[in-house]
Amino acid sequence: MEQLLGAQVPIEKSFFRIPRFSASIAGFWPQSTKQARSPLTVLRFFVSTFVVAATGFGEIFYGFVHLDDLLDALEAFCPGVTQIICLLKMIVFYVRCKHLKRLVDKLYAFLWEDINVEKRRIMERLASVGSRLSFLLLACGSLTNTFFNILPLIKMSYYKWKSLEVDLLLPFN
Repeated sequence: MEQLLGAQVPIEKSFFRIPRFSASIAGFWPQSTKQARSPLTVLRFFVSTFVVAATGFGEIFYGFVHLDDLLDALEAFCPGVTQIICLLKMIVFYVRCKHLKRLVDKLYAFLWEDINVEKRRIMERLASVGSRLSFLLLACGSLTNTFFNILPLIKMSYYKWKSLEVDLLLPFN
């Protein structure tokens, strides 16, 4: 972990490392402004967008259908609205890709302008802390999502093991 996010990693490699990694998986990290997006990047974006849209709209639809049970409806509305907001952010990043690329390039240029050894050491320490915090955010979000999806499966396994009758539990309402 220290090799991945430590201060000894050159800042040019660690700058935006975690956002670049996670946004590249979803297909909306800005690439070169001079070349078109690769088909694989477009496919990753559309697949991740479809998944977020389907689950978000599904949760909201479930909330509207079950308005008679307000607690159940609110349990569906909260993640549904969060997913729709994430969907909007993903689309904005994808559509404004060239603008975002220019912004990232300006930040890189600003990072390297008028730099001496002391400033570089300070920047590397701050970039290391920023990378660690970004990784923590990514890991916590992924862990939360994993447990959110696994918990109903564990409950169903337990109920089946104890031969208890229970309605089918799924990760999403």
